[in-house]
Amino acid sequence: MILYNLGTFSRMTPLFLYLSTPPSLLRTI
Repeated sequence: MILYNLGTFSRMTPLFLYLSTPPSLLRTI
């Protein structure tokens, strides 16, 4: 169950970082 939680966390983290990043910062990348 812990491995499953880590798997979902690793998938949701990039999405969370993408949503929390300002659009202006995304354009510079």
